[in-house]
Amino acid sequence: MPILNPFRNETAVILRLRALFSFPVRLIIISFAIMWTSLQGSAVAEVFVTPLRALLSKDQPTATFSVSNPSDRLIEVQAEWIDMAASPRGYEPIHGPDRARISAAPYLIMSPSRVRLKPGERADISVALNEKMAINFQERRSHVVFTAAAVRTPLRKTSGGLMADIDLAVSVPVIVRTIPAASISRFRNTHLGRDKRGNLTVETSLKRSGTASLYGELVAEFTASDDKSRVSARLDNVSVHFDTDEIDVSLSLGVVQLPAGNMVLTYVGQSEYQGRILARKSFAIAAPPEK
Repeated sequence: MPILNPFRNETAVILRLRALFSFPVRLIIISFAIMWTSLQGSAVAEVFVTPLRALLSKDQPTATFSVSNPSDRLIEVQAEWIDMAASPRGYEPIHGPDRARISAAPYLIMSPSRVRLKPGERADISVALNEKMAINFQERRSHVVFTAAAVRTPLRKTSGGLMADIDLAVSVPVIVRTIPAASISRFRNTHLGRDKRGNLTVETSLKRSGTASLYGELVAEFTASDDKSRVSARLDNVSVHFDTDEIDVSLSLGVVQLPAGNMVLTYVGQSEYQGRILARKSFAIAAPPEK
C-alpha cells in the first residue's frame, strides 16, 4: 500500500496499544495531512519541526532540526531513521538491495536521538555526514521520523488493563548529494478535475529530466478572458526524488467554476533551486456550458 502524496510535509499518527502481554502492538499511519479535530486535544502530544527537508553535501556537511513543544504537556521526542522508495503517487516500503541502494542513513550521524521538552521548550537535533564513510554515489535519501509522546499520559485505561497512548510524528527527508542541482522538468497529462468538496483542481504530472532530485512549489495562475477575475493557488514542498522520474500532483483551486480564460502552471524552484523556473505550461480554459 503506497503512502499517498508525501511530497509535501510528511506527518504521521502512531497508535500504540500497550496491554498486559509480552509484546506491544504498534500501528503506523503516515499521510500528508492530519485531521486534528478527529483527536481530542488532551490526548495528542504535539511537536513542531523545522525545516521540513535537509540537503547535505561535502560543502554543507551538517543540518540542524529545531524541535519545539507548543503544548502544555511534558513530551519526549525520539528521532529515528526510516527508508522509503518514492513512487509517482507517494512513498512505498523498501527492503533488501533496493533499500541499500538509496539509503543515506549509513552515511549520517544523528545527535541527540532523544530529547525531553517542557511546555514551550525547544531543542536542536543535528545530522552530519559520517567522515569515516566514503561517499561514492550521486544522491541518496533517508527520512528522519520525529515521534513525540506525552510522558505518562494515558488516553484510557480499561478494566482489562489495556492502555492506549496517541503519539504524533513528523517525517522529514534528508538528502545526501554529490552532483550539481542541474535537473529540470516538464508537465504531462495536465487537466482539470474536482476534489471531494466539489472544487476545481489542476491534475498534472511532473516529469524530471536530469539525475538530481527536484524541489520547489507548484503555482497555478488563472486570468479570465475579460480580465475581470483571477484565481491563484500554490502547493509548496513538492519534490521529484531521484528514485522516481515522475510524480502525480493535485492542486485545489478553491473555486467551483471558472469562466473562459488562460491558466499558467509553473513549477518554481526552492532551496538549492531557489528562483529557477523548473517547468511551465499554459493552456486555455473554455467557458462552462450554458444551462
